[in-house]
Amino acid sequence: MEYWEGINQGDYYLCDRCNVAKLSEYEYEGNHNPDNGNRYCTECANWIILKHYKCESCGNSGSHRSERILPMNCQCGETLCLR
Repeated sequence: MEYWEGINQGDYYLCDRCNVAKLSEYEYEGNHNPDNGNRYCTECANWIILKHYKCESCGNSGSHRSERILPMNCQCGETLCLR
């Protein structure tokens, strides 16, 4: 509701990290950090949240940071899902 009140008044909301991307309603409501009150575009939110993985075939685990969620390949050749 708060998002649309601002939009109807002619305001728009920018990402608090990149200060470039205009936030959609989904981003405004869903990518909100309650600790500091910042709101992020999807690409910045994906970068901020460190993704973890564990290969079910070989047990290799680790983390990955990226602006886009893409499948990764493990050293053993398996495709990994980032969480």
